[in-house]
Amino acid sequence: MAKYGHVKEKSISGFVFYLGKLFNKDIVLVKSGVGRVMASVLFTILVENFKKIDKIINVGIAGGFGKLNIGDIVIGEKSVYGDVDLSSLVKYVYGQMSNCPPYFEADKEVVLKAKDNKLNCLYGTICTNDSFTTDFDAAKSLVDNHFSDLNVLAFDMVSKINN
Repeated sequence: MAKYGHVKEKSISGFVFYLGKLFNKDIVLVKSGVGRVMASVLFTILVENFKKIDKIINVGIAGGFGKLNIGDIVIGEKSVYGDVDLSSLVKYVYGQMSNCPPYFEADKEVVLKAKDNKLNCLYGTICTNDSFTTDFDAAKSLVDNHFSDLNVLAFDMVSKINN
């Protein structure tokens, strides 16, 4: 991050936060580690220590689903939990967390900016799970049975979905 000008480092609870500017915007850059729990811990520390947060952009590696190639970039317009099943409670569908919508939409302004800049990306849904999704048949079954209308393009373990 040195090429972006003066960068300050701040260590909090084992995470190293890099504070600097990018395109004249104050930014905080930090690596969470693997899993939604790590992302949740990091997000909590971030909110507690950096009060004015306008946007959070999650960048990482995910398993592609469908007709993707290695190196393709997916921008998640939606995120859904692939391993949450509260459907025995009448008011919830598979993938829906208690008191939350069935899926979460990304910040429309950020997605539109990516599209306006004509980035060579694919846009769709990211399905987040607490374990690596490595079995294509199991992933296909999950999508076919619960998310066929959501254009799932990738599976990850880090998306921290917030209301």
